[in-house]
Amino acid sequence: SLSILDYIRSRGKHVYIFSNNSKRGTKQLQSRFDQVGYTIPATSLISTPFLAAKYLQMNSLLKKKIYVLGDKAFQDELIENEANIITHKEDNNSASPSTIIDLLEKNRADGVLCGYDSEYNYAKLAIASHLINSGAFFIVADYDPYFVIGGIKFPAAGFVHVPIQKMARIKPTIICKPNTFALDYIINRDRPKIERILMIGDSLHTDIQFGINGNIDTLLVMTGVTNGIELNSTNVKPRYILDTLQ
Repeated sequence: SLSILDYIRSRGKHVYIFSNNSKRGTKQLQSRFDQVGYTIPATSLISTPFLAAKYLQMNSLLKKKIYVLGDKAFQDELIENEANIITHKEDNNSASPSTIIDLLEKNRADGVLCGYDSEYNYAKLAIASHLINSGAFFIVADYDPYFVIGGIKFPAAGFVHVPIQKMARIKPTIICKPNTFALDYIINRDRPKIERILMIGDSLHTDIQFGINGNIDTLLVMTGVTNGIELNSTNVKPRYILDTLQ
């Protein structure tokens, strides 16, 4: 909650908001805080589209032609960071093999970058898989298999990259949580002491595993996607557990 953020910041601690949700870029995260009248610097907001752009930049891939599967906020932040992306909209009428062959000629690319794509379909799967099998690099910027609303699980970005991975038979480079790219980026940019960092989150397999992978302390909050049954049946163990941050 915002009161918890205020408390942490009042004690001289720096707060970073890490989001695996590729449907929201830095501007969308900032807007959510603005809507409730809370001021937080943009440098504290680490969105998945931002991380994707930084990964491309740091690996000299911005000028490579990249076939992007992702919604508008994801695409916009990549473009703002001067990534050379292809964002054609292939609809379900493009699903015939002959049509897809024509589309492959228009969508030649050096890499495939996956986020959450609400317009994902057979044609996009076929194009992405073909590109990867032809030597294109394969990056996943949003790894989450599902999100929870009202206790119901809904498919998240996993439905985009998992079929491509199965068809191409190649493991992607994953840059979102639980991969530690975001942590490495913050440590290199802001120089915090790693032994003074605490990862707080509600997901064992993204937030807490991220902290474990990065050798930082972890705190699981039991107000999100993790329940007691899952906590007791997993090998992913947070250092601290709280029922709530209130």
